[in-house]
Amino acid sequence: MIAIISGYVSAYYFVKNLNNTNVKTGSSQTIILERDPKSSSFQVNSIYSIVQVTAPSVVGIGSSEESFVKNSLDNTTNGSGLIIRSDGYILTNYHIIEKFQKILVKLPGQGSKPFEGKVVGYDKPSDLAIIKINTDNLTAAKFGKVSNAKIGDMVISMANSSGEEYIGTVTTGTISSTTKKMEVGNPKSGEKSAYALLQTDLNLNVYNDGGIICNSSGEVLAINSKNIDGKFNAAGLSHAIAIEEINKIVDSLLSYGEVKRPSLGFTGGTLIPNEQGDIEGVYVQSVTHDSGSAKAGIKATDIIIELDGKKVKKLEDIYSILEKKKVGDVVSCKIWRDGKAQLLSVELGEASK
Repeated sequence: MIAIISGYVSAYYFVKNLNNTNVKTGSSQTIILERDPKSSSFQVNSIYSIVQVTAPSVVGIGSSEESFVKNSLDNTTNGSGLIIRSDGYILTNYHIIEKFQKILVKLPGQGSKPFEGKVVGYDKPSDLAIIKINTDNLTAAKFGKVSNAKIGDMVISMANSSGEEYIGTVTTGTISSTTKKMEVGNPKSGEKSAYALLQTDLNLNVYNDGGIICNSSGEVLAINSKNIDGKFNAAGLSHAIAIEEINKIVDSLLSYGEVKRPSLGFTGGTLIPNEQGDIEGVYVQSVTHDSGSAKAGIKATDIIIELDGKKVKKLEDIYSILEKKKVGDVVSCKIWRDGKAQLLSVELGEASK
């Protein structure tokens, strides 16, 4: 028997009874489910196969059992989350749980009773949080690499905020950029860092928050967040922090309950060409008291021309170097002062929150 199910770019899928002919799925293309007469299972096309592999790791998150109701497609208070460890650790958006008095997690499958979750740690700039539920033997997601992805590759967004009958939504699209960066930082101190982004043409909305973007192998490439995507006014495009960046944030949240971002301890900007002759680098406007830069002897009006053995031509070069470091690391820093270069050693401190 062959069943042909056509759908829109957004559709709903069941997690329970994946071998049942009533499975609902959809995409911008026709989905064909074909039953092997010698088997009770289905041989399906790639989109359905990805859902089958990945959906068990995508959970629903709400503040009450009433929020997980049948056909609750108008419920915008719930969100989704991703199982990152089989012993009950779940990654979600911080803005979803920020004002919850109680956090409940509903695992994929109809009729499952929600588990109460506790916050392990959160990071507002990246809009990420980790919660823990008291259970194990969960299906943890597999992570891919945005650095291995190519423009034009197919991606799928998957979420699970809707309730008991419809376990989630699926949206298909393609990758349009893997090289964009997003600055995050403290507006008071001027300290910043930058995160690599995944840019796609996925048509996302509030129902996708906390959900995932995965590749054709079902490997997670990014976590959806309206707070991150909302920083960009780009019609027809969506943006999410790349999984490589998320992995570092997760490690910090699990270790410290917060993200400790390394900092040199100064504010400044890219030197305007020809302003200081032929010198290229980052101009130091001010140095934070008692910071690594201050202790190393860096002063206002210095020009940073090299960091960790790499040439520095613009502020983004420093971001790229620091994103591979951690608090407490010592880096070499070559500065230009009074017409000559000086080499200093700087211990990286923690960026102001």
